[in-house]
Amino acid sequence: FIEGGSLQTIVNRFGGAMEALCARYVAQTLLGLSYLHNMGIVHRDIKCANILVTKDGVVKLADFGIASVYDGTDAVSPMIPDGNSDAVGSPYWMAPEVIQLQGASPASDIWSLGCTIIEIITGTPPYGDSPPMAALFAMVKNEHPPLPQNISADLEDFL
Repeated sequence: FIEGGSLQTIVNRFGGAMEALCARYVAQTLLGLSYLHNMGIVHRDIKCANILVTKDGVVKLADFGIASVYDGTDAVSPMIPDGNSDAVGSPYWMAPEVIQLQGASPASDIWSLGCTIIEIITGTPPYGDSPPMAALFAMVKNEHPPLPQNISADLEDFL
């Protein structure tokens, strides 16, 4: 239990966040991901619902149910714990290589974080107005998700 709830709760309550607040949450999330990746772990389900925020604004990564060990040479297997060979993760945040069953890597978590940033700023993930299968197709087809309008040049460069 985290008294502040998840970033999803915050985004749902306020319909998006200002860039400065987003930057604070993302910087902390990147520190957590850096630690995980240095320990050889890929989270594979980064999204607002899995980023918890304490009452003091400290970010905690949650839901490691589909996390995998990463050996640093090849993408981790797309196999899920029950042995099914399916893409795992949440559709609106999945990296193209995960969707295409090429496996996940630390870069996949960073892609998902980029989608999460869009969710924090706009209140909805990329292609959030599309059905999940259409969103997955768009993620693979397009070079990157559409960027939010009216964002700073710095955030656009970051994304």
